[in-house]
Order: sequence, then structure tokens, then C-alpha cells
Amino acid sequence: GRAEALEELGQLARARDVYGELLTRQGEGVPGSAQIQLAMKGLSAQIDAKLKVDLPRVEGLLAEGKGEAALALLEDVESYAGAASQAERLRYREQAVAMRAPKPQPSASPKVTPEGGTPKDPDPKVQALASARAALAKAQKLLEEGKLGEAEAALAEARKLGKDLPELKEDLASASSALAAAKQPKEMDRGKALAALFKGKLETEGEGDAMTLSLAYDFADEAQGEDWRGPRHMGDRGEIAKNWLNKLPLPKGAPVEPWGVYTKKKSLLGYGHDRRRLLASFSREAPITVELTAYGRENVLVAFGTKQPIVAGVGYLLPELPTATLRGNGEIRGALARAIQRSRGRGPSVAVLRERFPGSYEELLVKQARGSKKVRLSVTLEPGEDDLAEARVTIKVNRKTLVTYELEEAGEGPVDVSLLTLGSAVRYDKVQLSGRPSKRFRNLLERACKEVSKEGKHEDFDAFRARFHKLDEGEKK
Repeated sequence: GRAEALEELGQLARARDVYGELLTRQGEGVPGSAQIQLAMKGLSAQIDAKLKVDLPRVEGLLAEGKGEAALALLEDVESYAGAASQAERLRYREQAVAMRAPKPQPSASPKVTPEGGTPKDPDPKVQALASARAALAKAQKLLEEGKLGEAEAALAEARKLGKDLPELKEDLASASSALAAAKQPKEMDRGKALAALFKGKLETEGEGDAMTLSLAYDFADEAQGEDWRGPRHMGDRGEIAKNWLNKLPLPKGAPVEPWGVYTKKKSLLGYGHDRRRLLASFSREAPITVELTAYGRENVLVAFGTKQPIVAGVGYLLPELPTATLRGNGEIRGALARAIQRSRGRGPSVAVLRERFPGSYEELLVKQARGSKKVRLSVTLEPGEDDLAEARVTIKVNRKTLVTYELEEAGEGPVDVSLLTLGSAVRYDKVQLSGRPSKRFRNLLERACKEVSKEGKHEDFDAFRARFHKLDEGEKK
């Protein structure tokens, strides 16, 4: 990159400035920021080491009266040092320029000062250089103090004074770049934003497109329920069935609203005919695993996707439903009635299903299995070896593999992961998920960070979380 090229040319301070601008734009918590900070520290160490050698050499040359040699060495120092030791370098430069300047010839009648001495005519270039460097030093000090308006005015004065002084060209350019970077809206740290987004315990591994997210929920507080959102749009038939199911009576006496956190039991309580999806969506290019500990003999299920998702789990059993009350859509009513009859005749099962619409399922693999009150379930969806349209579903209960099923049509696009109950009550005590975040999720994260940063809220993570939720809701349709 540009920084490496500048380092190869020996322009260490400018290379460090480029890294600094990159870190300001990206934030300190994003993948790769540690390497950038390490590179900046290395450049600073190189500058300090070279100054410890070169500045004493300049002083020695000046002591020997070798002004030209001292100026040549100072030019080399200024090419790599930037603002480091600038006051000391300015003093040396003035001495060297004074040595190089032609000495005025005495006139026939020299002027005499009141003290009896002969005044020296000041060198205009030395004066101009000293004035410009003083203005530049003032601008840099103001910039360090965060007084950007005053720094900009001081830098304009330094440019005016130093416009004909090639010795100041690089220092002026470096100060201008630093001021421009400081005036940019400060960007929210992406790593901190990602950590602040989730109320569950977050761990990450890898960087960029290869990053894996791991999330764990123990529902010790109500806030963890905020990571579980309502479903996205399911298509026309799906929305008809969902809306009808959601109007059916709910069990009475439940301690919390459907899909609320039951803090007394430290659990998420799902019941009714609805589902909740995790705030993050995942890529199909890497395995997605959901592990949970739940109490419920029926319909402990996980869905992968939105429209016609793949559903897998244990205790699959459709409840008796008043399908006759579903008016105006005979196709949906008939499909529901047939699915219920088939499921009730078979009993609870371990299953891999494709949901046509809520309540109606294509049974890809169904095996009768004795249910238990407490379930430790693991479901993994992993991509096919040669084709992302294919996938493998693995269901484990108490670490024992019960089902492995090869899907020829796994769907496409980002994968939403949802918990669904099909009318049964399920108490989720622990839920753990891992997978590679989807491009859609990463884009929403980036967009939310940029929007709140532009509003001057680069450290307001509550505002960021609210903005992400709003953007995510906008994606539901």
C-alpha cells in the first residue's frame, strides 16, 4: 500500500501518518487494526533511533563550522522525522543557514550602535524560514489540543509565509493531511460496535469475510431477549397463515408474554404459533450450528431461512387446530388439515422439514422418537462440498447423532436462524449459535456505524444499536 511505499522511500513520518488516517477511518477494534498500530509503533521507534544518531551529528558539524554539511544532513532528517524534535531542528537550521549566508562587506563609514558595535543585517531567508516554522509549530500544537479552527488559521499563515520555501514543503503537506484527517467525522469503532450490538455473550474468530461469530444466551436478564426479533416477511401465503395462527387463543396463566424472558427461571419462554429469529443472519458458505437446552416434550425446533425455511429438531407434532375458521383460502386450509392429521397419527418425531408456510410442512425425513421433558439439542446446517445449493443437516440429542440428511435444494441468500414452537410451550434455558456472518448483516452493521458517526455519535453505542434495529426492521420486507 501507500504506507509501505513511503516507508521504502525513507519517509517514515508520512508513512506513519497514512497508517494513522487509515486507523481513524476504520476504528481501533476492527480486524487488522492491531497490525496497523504495531506498524505505527515500529515507525515511531525507527524515527527516534535515527534522530538519536543524526541530531548529534548535526550539532558536531555546526561546531566545526560546516554549515553546508549540516544543512544537507538536516534535509535528510526532515524527510523522515516529520514533527519530531522540530524545535531543535529549527535551531540547528538557523545556525547552519547563518553560516552559509554571505557576510556583509564593511562600508567606508560603518554605522556604529550606541554600544559601540557594528549592527549586522539580518538574512531575509532566515527570518522568513523562522517565521514560517514558528507559525507551523503553532498550528501543530493547536491541532494536538483539538482546536481545529485555530489550527486551520495558523496553518494558513504558515502556508503563506512558507510558500516560497522548499524546506517547508513536506512539513506543510504533512500538517495539512493531519488537519484534514482530524476534521473528518470520527468513525465508530467497528469491533466495539459489534460487541455492543448483542446482549448475549459474543466471541469472534478470524477476520473479514472469514470471521466466525459465536453467541451464547443464558437469559439471566431480560435484555438478552432483545436479540431475538420477529420473523421477516414470509411471502403471501406465509403471511396469511401466520396472521391467522397468531390470532388463535393462547394458553392462560403464562408468567410472561410469548417469547419473553422469564427471569425467575433464567429462560426464554416460547409459546403460541410464532417464532423468533436471531438479530444476526449467517452465510451459507460455512457451517451454522445451534445448540440449546430446553424444556418441552413437543416441537423443540430450529428454522434456517425465511421463505420456505428448513426446519429441524425433535418432538415434531402439529397441534389440533380449528382449520374451519380459516376463511377465504381453501388451499391453505386443506394443506393444514392434512398435515395435522398425518402428524397426529404418527406422534412426536425427530424431523427435517421444509416449511411451505406456517403450519404446513414437506416432511423430508421424519422418524418417530420418544420425547423427554428436558432436551439437549444440536442442529447443524453445513454447505455441500461442491454446490452451495446443497447442504447437510445433522441433528444430535444429548450429543448422540440421530439424523443426518442431505438436502438437494437448501435455498439461497443469507440464513436467518429462528426458534419456533408450532403452538407448544418450550422453555429455552441456554442457546448457543455459531456461524459466519452474512454479507447482509455486515452491510447493515457498516451502514449503522456510518450513520451514527456522521451525526457525531461515534461513541454512542445505544444510538448505534437502535439504528441497527431500525435498519433491520426495514429489511424485513
